[in-house]
Amino acid sequence: MRGTPLRRVGLMLLAVVVTTLGMTTPAQAADTGTITGLLTYNGTPVANAAVSATNYDTGEGNGTTTDGTGRYTITDLPPGSYQVQIHAEGHPAQYAPSTPSWDEAQLYPVNAGGTTTADATLIPFGTITGRLTTSTGAGAADLSVNVASTSDWSISGWSSTDENGDYAVPVPVGEYTVQFLLDGSSQYAYSQRDEWEADTFAVAAGQSVTVDDTLLPTGSVSGTVLTADGQPAQDVAIGFDSVSGGDYAGTTTDSAGEYRIGSIAPGQYKVLFILPGSNAIMYHPNVLSIEDAQSVTVVADQTLDLDKTLLPTGAIAGRLTHSNGTTGVAGADVTAHFARYQGVSAQTDANGYYRIEPVFTGSYRVNFYDYQSNAFDQWATGKLSYETANAFPVTAGATKWVNDKLLATGSVKVTAKDAATGTAITAFSAGVLNRYGDSVSSAVTLTDVAVGTHPVEVFAQGYQPSEGAATVTVVAGQQATITVTLSRMPSVKGRVVNAAGAPVAGVCVVPIVVGSFGLPDGCGYETDAAGNYLVPLWNGAGSYRLFAIPDSAGPYGAQWVGPTGGTGDPRQAAVITAADGQWVTAPTIKVDRAGIITGTVTSETGQPLDWASVDIYAAHPGSGPGYGHVDVDEDGRYRTDLLGPYQWPLLFGAKGHATQWSGGATNRFTAQTIKVTSDATTTYNHTMKVGSVVRGTIKLPDHSGANGRFMVSHSATGEFVAAGQAIDGAYQLRVLTPVPVTWKFDFESGESFQHLIGTSRIYLRDDVTLNFCVVGGLRFEVCGGRLPAGPKAQDTPSPSASPTAPARRTVPTGDRPAGRL
Repeated sequence: MRGTPLRRVGLMLLAVVVTTLGMTTPAQAADTGTITGLLTYNGTPVANAAVSATNYDTGEGNGTTTDGTGRYTITDLPPGSYQVQIHAEGHPAQYAPSTPSWDEAQLYPVNAGGTTTADATLIPFGTITGRLTTSTGAGAADLSVNVASTSDWSISGWSSTDENGDYAVPVPVGEYTVQFLLDGSSQYAYSQRDEWEADTFAVAAGQSVTVDDTLLPTGSVSGTVLTADGQPAQDVAIGFDSVSGGDYAGTTTDSAGEYRIGSIAPGQYKVLFILPGSNAIMYHPNVLSIEDAQSVTVVADQTLDLDKTLLPTGAIAGRLTHSNGTTGVAGADVTAHFARYQGVSAQTDANGYYRIEPVFTGSYRVNFYDYQSNAFDQWATGKLSYETANAFPVTAGATKWVNDKLLATGSVKVTAKDAATGTAITAFSAGVLNRYGDSVSSAVTLTDVAVGTHPVEVFAQGYQPSEGAATVTVVAGQQATITVTLSRMPSVKGRVVNAAGAPVAGVCVVPIVVGSFGLPDGCGYETDAAGNYLVPLWNGAGSYRLFAIPDSAGPYGAQWVGPTGGTGDPRQAAVITAADGQWVTAPTIKVDRAGIITGTVTSETGQPLDWASVDIYAAHPGSGPGYGHVDVDEDGRYRTDLLGPYQWPLLFGAKGHATQWSGGATNRFTAQTIKVTSDATTTYNHTMKVGSVVRGTIKLPDHSGANGRFMVSHSATGEFVAAGQAIDGAYQLRVLTPVPVTWKFDFESGESFQHLIGTSRIYLRDDVTLNFCVVGGLRFEVCGGRLPAGPKAQDTPSPSASPTAPARRTVPTGDRPAGRL
């Protein structure tokens, strides 16, 4: 897919077309071009369809409608690349020549004085239709319905319910979620608050899929907002922000200062009052900091009345000049802080003047910052930190003047040396205050550094960061010099080559602690043009195995790094042990050409799979899909082409099914492995087992139900086998059994999380109810201490965490992220 910073969801609304329909087409200008074309559906011309051409880079464009023969002409288009969007009555929105996806839409070049042809065919489509009702069975009228693709953010359709609650949305062939938008909240079919819990609906060409739903219980809020002197506060934005996260409802006050939000989800909320003009925020009950805010409770089928008299307001104004005290600094960002990370903002004008109004009364510290170039970052008056800044009181009805001038500057030259050898470090980066740079000729020179004594930060690959242990004194107009000594951190170094011995660049080498199998979210260090790498061991001294990930655009496959070659089995990987401050040389990594694994994933139930995917390891449930993750398409097929030519296990996940390894195994060391062959395709089909249901409750010491996320791991490998949410203490998971597991729980407490450790080991054999009780600050256990029975003779034993593997024995990998369970 094409990438761009201009991800314009608004294109789906055809704003350009709406504003240009019915206008007389002007004569073609010599410096513009034209797009023309024919629109058909099943070979028949389509009349009266709205067509817009939008410049891919600027977002500007023009529009028209097709005539009786299906033809259209769009004129006055400045030269550039254009996407052509089409909206025909009764059809979903799409792009020329025949795609619903903004990312995959063809770009049509337009030249001055030229004409570009963009014929288009309407795509196959189906319809999602249904009825939305209240809890009494009455139709829920005039509510918006959003139907969104599960595979492409740019594919969606909108409609609204009629007086009977009925709706219909034409959509391209694909899989969708259905969202109903209420006054102050929303819900997903069927009757879910959160998108990740929404059902998905597959739509085929010519098919009508019925999605009926019933509104969840909601409450409402209303009130009157007055100024400090008792007058109606008009156009004040009101926000109800859910304490548990996710839900936010908002509106604005009318001319009488009154507001109302209907259909807000029950729960606890912090309430914001945002002033027009300055966006200054006050929280309930009349505090400026969110940390001091108190929550309110919205109850289903009840109206919360919350009136508010706002704090008094004043203004902050002033001028920022250069160090000469006379020339104004234009375009500086100014923020008046009433707390460390909370405040109200403005920008200086061409002469350096600014004004922030209205602001609530209180004490403020004023920061001046150059957002565009990071040239300065200082606090009034002439300070460099929030802690040392002056505090300025703002009183009711008055303007507090805060002027400042930029501090004088000098420059700093930084060099670095190795503490162990005393030799110069040639490649590093350094920073002083807000100025940063990379080394050139073994030194970093930083200009425009504010005067004063400041910490120096130095970073070099394979070394402990200096973390400001060294300081430098900057004098106006002069250059200060400093050499910073860095200590080595435990690291692994080596080289990557191909079968011919040639160096391979762009390979990510990942050290993984022995006994662990997860990969980080990204790669910080890759091999250079000579194939060399030096990778810090961020977990400190100890034993590691290496996983090598070549550039996905190249021909090579991933591997666990063995003593003499790659492997798909981490037990056969070379073990690298490093002490504190030691750089250890690893065996030369020899990468092989990748192969392909493809196949079909089905369910033992015979039903189509939702949210199915294939992985090579179990990513953390909170981190999203990991390296090597591939989705299973609507036909149940998958394809992965990132692996080297070794024996690999695969991890399968799908909604409503237990996470499982190839061959139906519960862990990587008992899974069936698939042999990958370089430049060839191997087929592996898998039938998903549904697994056992593990359900129950988790109670806090006060016997209330906890909200949070369970993470269940295989006790032999430590990899995740299941994860899921507990809501008001109730949870349900699917787990492939028999399996020995350990439990962890991320407990939501207000705005913070606590990580609780569960019982050391529980053996799961079948469907089971497990009720947990929190018994200590960081521990929970099965209530009453009665654990399920342990393994039986007929159960397949699990290997130990570090089994002895015969040479080149085939083995498996991975587990399924949380959201798929």
